[in-house]
Amino acid sequence: MFGFLFVGVIWLEPAAWCSTCKYRPSGLELQEALARSEEPLPVIFLTAHGDISSAVRAMKQGAVDFLNKPVRGHELLEVVQRALTWGAAERQTRRRKREWCARFERLTLREHARSLRS
Repeated sequence: MFGFLFVGVIWLEPAAWCSTCKYRPSGLELQEALARSEEPLPVIFLTAHGDISSAVRAMKQGAVDFLNKPVRGHELLEVVQRALTWGAAERQTRRRKREWCARFERLTLREHARSLRS
């Protein structure tokens, strides 16, 4: 399986893939929706019409990077690699958190009380 499946790239230009939709979310709105999902994807913005306020908003909302077209191939690959690394680390963190929560829920009342004292 390719790691690229775990990276979201958002173009800020009008999306051709949604040309029949009555409402098209902006790239920033799409990023917000992705961030609310149970398994959020790392997001890279790629635009030819970016502005500073959009870049700042995207980065504050957790974008890995905000690139302006044209982008050099090696620069894009570097950013995608960083996004893949971040995504893998985030998935591992979420997995560990689920494991710890499951272990905590299996504690007896006595073990639960003891864990709160220490």
